[in-house]
Amino acid sequence: MVAINGANPSGLSGLTVTDTFGTTFIDAGHGIYSGFNASFGSIWYGLAAGSGTDTVSVTPNPYCIAVNEFAFVSSTVDVSAFTASSGSPISASVTTTAFPDLLYVAAFDSNSNTFTASGGWTIATQSSVGTSIATGSDIGNTATTYTESVALTSTGGVTQLIAIVAMKSP
Repeated sequence: MVAINGANPSGLSGLTVTDTFGTTFIDAGHGIYSGFNASFGSIWYGLAAGSGTDTVSVTPNPYCIAVNEFAFVSSTVDVSAFTASSGSPISASVTTTAFPDLLYVAAFDSNSNTFTASGGWTIATQSSVGTSIATGSDIGNTATTYTESVALTSTGGVTQLIAIVAMKSP
């Protein structure tokens, strides 16, 4: 799973994700904040075409990316949701149709901030250099509605997005 935080939402039209294994990455969706400091958050996924050390590249160059690897997950998206807001906290909800699902969650902010997760997901990676991104996961054990939330732990956030992509189990 690759989470991307970028400026200028018009850059989404030419966005590509590649790696040194030749994995085919698929766009699971994106969210756009079109207010002051317009930005976007995008989630991509793919089944690794190899194992070992891998380099993931995104073009054009985004603000920042986070790469997370999961085992025992199919390459089929169950559902996804993206929410954009200038406030904190912010939440997104999905209603899954299958179970168990891996709920991949990503949070984005246009400033250097850190996040606090709530709703069941756990932050696994977080970066706040220039812009901020946090990613993590939750497990959906039943077909129901899941709401995942995030709050900024510092002030100064301008644009904030949260995304959930529910991946079916194989």
